Amino acid sequence: PQDEQLREPGERNIAEKDQEEGLTFLGWRTVPVDDTMLGNAAKTAMPYIRQLFIKREENCTDNLQFERKLYVVRKRAEKELAKQIPIDQSFYFASLSSRTIVYKGMLTTEQVNQFYLDLCDHDFETAIALFHSRFSTNTFPSWERAHPNRYM
Repeated sequence: PQDEQLREPGERNIAEKDQEEGLTFLGWRTVPVDDTMLGNAAKTAMPYIRQLFIKREENCTDNLQFERKLYVVRKRAEKELAKQIPIDQSFYFASLSSRTIVYKGMLTTEQVNQFYLDLCDHDFETAIALFHSRFSTNTFPSWERAHPNRYM
């Protein structure tokens, strides 16, 4: 949520879920964005975009086990947060993975790398990038309804 008073308890909840799954919460990073090219509807509905860092502990013997723990953390946090926070200001996890980073938005194809400044950073490397470009036609467009490429 954009509202810090709603966001902070949710972020604490997520850190607690990490610990309950035997993982170590390392911190949050506010994802750098440039929203100057957004239209009014996209800007008004834009979420506060954060990136979560969780340490893979030695008891996770392989990446698949770690991914499963992250999945459980996400599902448990989503379920509990849905009870605590109004739906119109809810938390939304575009992804929670050690393998993929998902960037979502009410953006045109041309706006993605302008909006997400990480994508223009020369130190930012990837083996592959996928982009899905289609606005919802039977529902009102929203950030969380952008294609859910959470797990590939």
